[in-house]
Amino acid sequence: MAEPSSNPRGARGSYANLICLKCRGRKIKCALPDNVEIQPSDIPQPPDRACARCKSLNLECIVQRTILGRPAAKRRRDGNASVSAPELSPKEADEEVKDYLVAGVRDSATPSSRGDNQRPPPIAGEIFKTMVSPSHLASVLLANDRRFGISIPSPTPQAPPSLSRLVSSGMAAMLDENLPWHRFYLPIIPTLVSLRPQLSSETRAFENKATKLLFALLALLAIDAPVNRLKEDQQLRGHLKTAVAYYGQVFLFDPPTHHHTVAALTLLSEYHPAALINTQSAACTSVKAHLYIALTYRIAERLGMDSAVTKLQDFLDGKPPGENFNIDAHVTDALQWCRILIDDAFVDGFTGHTSEQQWEVHRKAYLIIQTVEAVMQFRPPTVAIYYHFWYLKGMCIHMRSVAMMKSARKDLAKLFDITQEIEQITTQEKNNIIAQRPIAMTEDEIEAASAARILLDLHMDKINYAIVGAATFAAIMHGVSKAEWFSPKEALQISDLAVEKLKDLQLGKNHDTAPFLMRYLVARPHSFERLMYDFIQIAGNLKLVDVPHLPPVRQYALQLLFDCKVMVEENAIRLKGLNMLHPSIDSQLKFFTDCADKLDAMATTPCRSAETAFADGCLNAASAKFVRCLRAILAEWKATLAENTAHYMPKLDEHVEPLATFDVYDDSAFDVLFNQWSSWPQAGMLDLSSMGQGG
Repeated sequence: MAEPSSNPRGARGSYANLICLKCRGRKIKCALPDNVEIQPSDIPQPPDRACARCKSLNLECIVQRTILGRPAAKRRRDGNASVSAPELSPKEADEEVKDYLVAGVRDSATPSSRGDNQRPPPIAGEIFKTMVSPSHLASVLLANDRRFGISIPSPTPQAPPSLSRLVSSGMAAMLDENLPWHRFYLPIIPTLVSLRPQLSSETRAFENKATKLLFALLALLAIDAPVNRLKEDQQLRGHLKTAVAYYGQVFLFDPPTHHHTVAALTLLSEYHPAALINTQSAACTSVKAHLYIALTYRIAERLGMDSAVTKLQDFLDGKPPGENFNIDAHVTDALQWCRILIDDAFVDGFTGHTSEQQWEVHRKAYLIIQTVEAVMQFRPPTVAIYYHFWYLKGMCIHMRSVAMMKSARKDLAKLFDITQEIEQITTQEKNNIIAQRPIAMTEDEIEAASAARILLDLHMDKINYAIVGAATFAAIMHGVSKAEWFSPKEALQISDLAVEKLKDLQLGKNHDTAPFLMRYLVARPHSFERLMYDFIQIAGNLKLVDVPHLPPVRQYALQLLFDCKVMVEENAIRLKGLNMLHPSIDSQLKFFTDCADKLDAMATTPCRSAETAFADGCLNAASAKFVRCLRAILAEWKATLAENTAHYMPKLDEHVEPLATFDVYDDSAFDVLFNQWSSWPQAGMLDLSSMGQGG
């Protein structure tokens, strides 16, 4: 008779009840030490409690409970016992995602296995949001993932260690060197060195909630920056994550009326929206940043940021300035308020607003731009104000263009004129950006000014690309509705209508939209490739103080994912209409790969892998994962067309191995799911069974 095991964790070994995130991600046994007591925690274990693999590779070892132990003993449930929802099988999970994501896309040969007692498929309006809002698209995709944000610690009632003791003044200065891009894109962000003395202030205990959250968040972002000048300290990183969770919960329910509150909310919205989630299931919702943007708007109003433009106008009119008048502070506040107005207007997609709402937001924002521009006529801007001003002026051009197109969408001649006008305006503004010289005295300021010009040039190109896309959409939809704009249900016809227009162009049929589509629709893929090339070059070469480019995730990562998805959709339209992909498909595949690699590089450090970043709720890592899925879809279509076989086609649900691995998921159904176009939000059915049979 075998002796009973003395292992306190059970006969199956230490992996039966506990496992670290690294070993779980790689699906291997986690060899935790047996001679010490280990408690599950969101903070990395000290070296003497780390598993053998993490200890040997010097990795952070975050231990959690595992569901892979012995099954619980069967017991009868009484009538009052709560019954948890059954876990979906891979096939059921596939159907669940398809019904939620897909706009009218289903393999007609495979009926849904959904039971009658489950929720109905989503309404057209919910799906349509994924077609106009990059953040909504990412949120819907991540809703089907169980690992995104899983390592973000839940808030605890126990206060974390003192931030002043965790981060010394010398360490704060070193961490500040990792944050040049955060302050470049968000000029309201203070330095850690300036914040540290304020952490222990007793005269402003209420406002200190915002200061402590801002300090902890900045320090955490600095440690996770692509270039970390500190020797990696996983225990410090764990303490900072806990501090962000703790101070964040206190902060969210009673945000102080203070500039640090606006700075913290803006930083959360632009760089780490998942940082304050209570549960992993809330991670996908946080991506949309609705709460942060709404709170920022309210706090900025209370601070009087909306009145900064009036004070600047009074100054320009020669009225005596009030006490403590600081022109630079008022310019910064005015531009920040302009940004808040625009963020609030774009949070759910700007096209969804009525013309009156669009023009009203444009009027308020453009008044600020005109006023600040007048100030800069006699007071050269700093590099931060220079970039912020031109970025926001570009967004005003974007808003004006969309509002004009909405008013003129029933007149193709006007639509064509507006699109040409925007091309000319963005070209002229690019010249104006080069002509204006910000104040740049030091070597770092000169480097930042050069970076600003490069990024603003790309920004204007992105605006022009977006406007041409919106105009092309309006042209394809011409004649569908007599209303001011299209309803979500009408807008979802775009795929079928585009196929008809594309076939007509190929056959040489002369219809009213032909000139517009010949000019703009045909050139769209080339414009996309130019934008991708510029992003990849900037990500690989542009630096500030030796820190590689690290832009806000909503401006870049989510927008890139959105643009890549649209390009796959345009290839799907070509398949449906012409039975072919775009001639530059090989270039597109290369751009998708390089784009995903650059996004991963923004998320990783020598001691932080892409899988860890994903579990931390990093949107750069998430976007990279989905861009690779899109690349796999395009590659599969290309391979299928090359076979040129009319009788054999892969089924929609057949497993497609991703072309680039992302070793984090233990949910194989999710891995397969997004390598299939049927599981992505789209506006029409792509019948794969007809591919390769001839046009």
